[in-house]
Amino acid sequence: MKTVTLYKGEKARDIALYSMRDKVVQQSMANELTKIFDPLLSKAAFAYRPNKSALDAVGVIEANVKSGRFSHFLEDRDLMRFPQKTFHFLCPCAMFSDEIQ
Repeated sequence: MKTVTLYKGEKARDIALYSMRDKVVQQSMANELTKIFDPLLSKAAFAYRPNKSALDAVGVIEANVKSGRFSHFLEDRDLMRFPQKTFHFLCPCAMFSDEIQ
């Protein structure tokens, strides 16, 4: 990783430039970890998952509404404020303790 300072007027900010090797290693690790942990995650989770998108989530909700599964209520979440309203996050290590050895 190489750090470069960018100047704009009187302000300066540092940015990190990663080498191609760093990017290849990072992507390789992400691919392998996804194979291990993705099957363990909820099928209802769509964020940051391979081959899933926000449009897929909307499609599932739409299908459930049309089928009558969500006929009584829908839950509205403010995702921008979710972390501030959440008091406890499960440690991934505890959730996946059987897979991490």
